[in-house]
Amino acid sequence: MTSDLQSQLQELLGTAYRVDRELGGAGMSRVFVATDVELDRQVVIKVLPPDLAAGINIDRFRREIQLAARLQHPHIVPLLAAGAKGSLLYYTMPFIGGENLRTRLTRVRELPVQEATKILREVADALSYAHEQGVVHRDIKPENILISGSHALVLDFGVSKALSSSTSETSTEGPTLTSLGIALGTPAYMAPEQAAADPHVDARADIYALGVVAYELLAGRTPFAGLNQQQTLSAHITTQPTPVSQHRPQLPPGLAQAIMRCLEKHPSDRWQSADDLHSALEPYSFTSGASAPMTPVSIKKPFKWTPQRIAVAAGIVGIIGAGFIASTFAFKGNPPSMVVGNTKQATNMAGLEIHPAISPDGRMVAFAAGSFENYRIYVRQLSGGRAIALTDSMQSAEWPRWSPDGSQIMYATRLRTNVIPSFGGMPVSFTDTIGLTSCAFSNKADRVACSGQRPQSFAASIGIYVAGPRGENPQILAGTDTERGSFAPAWSPDDKLIAYVDGNAQFLAGANLGNIAPSAVAVVPAGGGKPVRITSFTSLNTSPVWTPDGNILYISSAGGNRDIYLQRLESDGSPRGDPVRLTTGLNAHTISLDRSGTVLTYSVFNIATNIWTTPLAGLPRTSPRSITSGNQTIESLDVSPDGSWLAYDSNLSGNQDIYKIPVEGGEPQQLTRDAADEFAPNWSPDGKQVAYHTLASGSRDIYITDEAGTRHTPAIATAAEELSPIWYPDGRGLLFFRLPNTMYTLKREGASWGKPKLLFRSAIADISPEGKRYVSGAGPGEMCPTCPPGIYIVDSTGGSYSALPLQAQMMRRFQSPGTLVWAKTGAIYFSMTEKDGSSSIWQVDQKTGASQVVLHLSDSDREIYRGVFDVGSKNIYYIVGNRQSDIWTMELKKQ
Repeated sequence: MTSDLQSQLQELLGTAYRVDRELGGAGMSRVFVATDVELDRQVVIKVLPPDLAAGINIDRFRREIQLAARLQHPHIVPLLAAGAKGSLLYYTMPFIGGENLRTRLTRVRELPVQEATKILREVADALSYAHEQGVVHRDIKPENILISGSHALVLDFGVSKALSSSTSETSTEGPTLTSLGIALGTPAYMAPEQAAADPHVDARADIYALGVVAYELLAGRTPFAGLNQQQTLSAHITTQPTPVSQHRPQLPPGLAQAIMRCLEKHPSDRWQSADDLHSALEPYSFTSGASAPMTPVSIKKPFKWTPQRIAVAAGIVGIIGAGFIASTFAFKGNPPSMVVGNTKQATNMAGLEIHPAISPDGRMVAFAAGSFENYRIYVRQLSGGRAIALTDSMQSAEWPRWSPDGSQIMYATRLRTNVIPSFGGMPVSFTDTIGLTSCAFSNKADRVACSGQRPQSFAASIGIYVAGPRGENPQILAGTDTERGSFAPAWSPDDKLIAYVDGNAQFLAGANLGNIAPSAVAVVPAGGGKPVRITSFTSLNTSPVWTPDGNILYISSAGGNRDIYLQRLESDGSPRGDPVRLTTGLNAHTISLDRSGTVLTYSVFNIATNIWTTPLAGLPRTSPRSITSGNQTIESLDVSPDGSWLAYDSNLSGNQDIYKIPVEGGEPQQLTRDAADEFAPNWSPDGKQVAYHTLASGSRDIYITDEAGTRHTPAIATAAEELSPIWYPDGRGLLFFRLPNTMYTLKREGASWGKPKLLFRSAIADISPEGKRYVSGAGPGEMCPTCPPGIYIVDSTGGSYSALPLQAQMMRRFQSPGTLVWAKTGAIYFSMTEKDGSSSIWQVDQKTGASQVVLHLSDSDREIYRGVFDVGSKNIYYIVGNRQSDIWTMELKKQ
């Protein structure tokens, strides 16, 4: 646990240092910030795990660190000292403010040419100096490059060498960690000789690693991204990387060639010194070099397998093992059948442009545009011209889809689905009674496939329906009506299969535009049959479209960003082979493909959300201030009972994790660190635990962690979807939401949790301070068949309810609901989106329904994101977001 290790470290350091806090992991080490008491300065202390320290000669490790500590260079963070006690091994360095390059890449994915070149040259300068002193880094990667101010500094110089050498008591030629089965370096950045465990690694391995970093900075991915560890090591040895210019065609040719020379398989074919690389990069660190083609760097001949190299490779393969080779050939046997060509922006209107649909002939695009609560349908020629509005602003319209002959466009409103002539006219509404939406014409235009809900109950799951061309006689396809919701159907070219999205049905809907909850793409026979899931359920997978040859393109966040993937299918719709990633860093929201399969339209969607706060006293006149900053997406937050901490979820580290931060701001502390997404943290009444839900198992489960994030235990983990936990005020139980539209209670039974109990068939938002009542924001018919939408107080059993008599001034401005919070003071707070597109938070008297505005964001570019907020004793905390999107086109080419 963190507290145990921190205590051990403090005992080892004595009174000379005061260990202040843990920064988090850094590869195989744990990182702490401490204060040098005598000099009153901060230092960073990295602690190696006991199992690694056990195989190391401490004296030799200390001597090697002392040698590395002699490095004094403007772009090197120096090592200060090394020490050990028992199984605890550590080394120290100065504390320097800034962020590592990995954090920068997580935010922006790829860098401008000038910025990337400047970073690379400064790292190359550091490498050149260190290599002259006889020190090879051996683990160059973004995590070991610190960006402080406008400069790059390299961390951990000499540490890998110290670890390797100190496994021998007598000689650096003796056993090393590598020979003991411990990998030194990081697979994605290892030179081929490192991957092959060659004991004679020299400075040219650092040049290879810097080439991988350069590739990632400019392409948004490493050369062998998407492979597992064994495949990656094998690919470094046997597979030529795709030229970086294929991922980023605008790169100056000379710069692209300089990077690819770093990645040559044989060390003698690379740049022979970091100084040579530094000079080669110089022309591209200025505006002229970054924007105009320069004199090309001398081009190296393509790598060829000579008899000598074949013999060497055979020996290397013997070291690595047959498993590597098998995985590599499996990868090489699944090349993409299409590649991305030119891209071009198609719209640049004010506000959001979403849900593009390209016409069958590839000449026009239909799309929805407007604010996140009120869209109109437009059509526009891709060759240019003015966008034509097909619908008015009286009712929000989304999800346009063309008829096969291009004469009509189908679209959805909140009430029903309509069909309108493609150049304007009177819309004709569907005849259905079950609210069909996100519909698509079959290729013969004789049927439609839609998302719909069974009419028997408001809590019914959402499935895929097949109906007549005007929505008549809808029939649900068995197995598609999941509790997670199904939507976005797409017909196969022969109309025999329907692809659709299972889960995250709010992804396309108004206020939840850009929702990042997980979903899967599935395929079902159009005449009925068992659905087949073709993607995992551990990331966002959405917007499937069929290629003319019967395969599927879709959007997935499996690689971190929302990119386009290709999945080949068998004739029955089952997947054939692994999916192939076609783009990197695209950030697409939805896609559409023309009949020929050569022109694709997509919306580029971006969102940045952060936490803001305003004092309750004096609202709504006081000025707000931000608590978090940066390019991240925060979806929920919760104030600790003592009002000193905020828990929230964020994708700052790539996927959604749970963090905490002081309410006054400062450095966030990460509480969850796995590859799964975690959401909706909620503090226990004593402030010692945080409940949240995680997608680690593929469905949502509720877990508990301590306030330091060191222990994570399940409260309830089933195949159902359990989410959004709320602690009861006595700390003896949880209230949680289970899809679809049901609330459950979960009570502690000693040291464990009991069985969940159904409480109420609606979405309860919060618990009263005394824990005996609930507040719910119910939609039409949720409380009873005739109950109108509003705010309801529900008793402790969920058996009775009463509506708050909301005042007319609030309802006149109401467009859609947000979040309800029952504060400790007894007041109820309610957020909403107003009819003019702005967002506000109101205080509502629980007895009279009297309401007043406490916060109003009128700026059209900012909103209270998804209406999320919480109330402390003195302040109100809320998430402010900015959503932007435009529509682009992309050429697809077969290869």
